[in-house]
Amino acid sequence: MARPQSRTRMVVAGVATLAALAVPATAFTAPLHGGGCSPSGTLVTKQAESKSFTYTLTVGPAETMVGSAAGAKTKGLADAEVMVGGSMDMLKGATNHLEVHVCGIRSRKVVGSPVAGISLADLTAGTSLVVPVMVMQSLDGGGMDRHFGNNVPLVAGHRYRVIVTMRGETAAFAFVGPKGGKAAAADMKMKG
Repeated sequence: MARPQSRTRMVVAGVATLAALAVPATAFTAPLHGGGCSPSGTLVTKQAESKSFTYTLTVGPAETMVGSAAGAKTKGLADAEVMVGGSMDMLKGATNHLEVHVCGIRSRKVVGSPVAGISLADLTAGTSLVVPVMVMQSLDGGGMDRHFGNNVPLVAGHRYRVIVTMRGETAAFAFVGPKGGKAAAADMKMKG
């Protein structure tokens, strides 16, 4: 159950649990030292809790995705997301980067597996999609910045709902598409 200071409501009933995507069986955890569960420099930041986890949703400008830190350096990139697992699918018309950092409530450690399920609904347009979730970390953040997400199509001013499922527990977030989101609502596939 969410703590009183939480700015979001926990969704307990009526939400289908998303199937977990395959990643290596060993869970990645790293101690929290001011970065793993508290990302900054984004356009939208929301937090929620479930019984076992804290979730931080951040939305910012679309990110460059690379397969390795070495590959980013070869290309001369100073800022990119390193894909370390999950789905490597990209969404058409992506304008923003949506990511979720998950930490254990008791351990205060970053949780990197299994891959969290993420669904995104554009409430204004009446469309939704299951986000092809990548496990990522920033070039300079390493395992401390392990998180889940992808570049997604958002429309500035539209109302959105994000549902995150981790190990059978669910958190919900609501936000308004930030300025700079130019994707056409048609880029989101209708569910059902």
